[in-house]
Amino acid sequence: VRSLFRSSIIVQGKALINIVQSIANGVNSADAIANVVELAYRHNQYGVKMQYYNVLGRVLLEVLRDCTGHELWTNELDVGWRTVYAYMMTTMAPILYHGVTHPTERDKAMAKRGRYRHNMKRKRYSSVQPVAVLLNSLLPKSSASDCPVKQLAWREPPS
Repeated sequence: VRSLFRSSIIVQGKALINIVQSIANGVNSADAIANVVELAYRHNQYGVKMQYYNVLGRVLLEVLRDCTGHELWTNELDVGWRTVYAYMMTTMAPILYHGVTHPTERDKAMAKRGRYRHNMKRKRYSSVQPVAVLLNSLLPKSSASDCPVKQLAWREPPS
């Protein structure tokens, strides 16, 4: 990851502050989607990989919480920032996945509407062979109520 950052930590910190300010100020602006689309294409040019964004999201939320102060960091603020980050990633993910570094104006216009072109080729049906799998043999022997993810998802948020 270090190779992605070519400038000093001071410059990077200022850039991060500018990004956070523009996110906070631009959430309701008409250009919000266009700005996120441009950010995704820039990150492709820098060589940022998809797997970095999960770590970035967690670290960004921790830093925002620490800088805001734990006593001022409310549940609503946490949900708000998580929602903004999820929205950004939903917009950016297809662009990052396809790795376009020099988009055409058509690419940008399509991305702003949630549509994307890709360069993946379809395989002929004759080259695709189905694999026989009995899915029940792959699933664990437990009921849905034993799922820890479901239990976490349905619990009441802390007050």
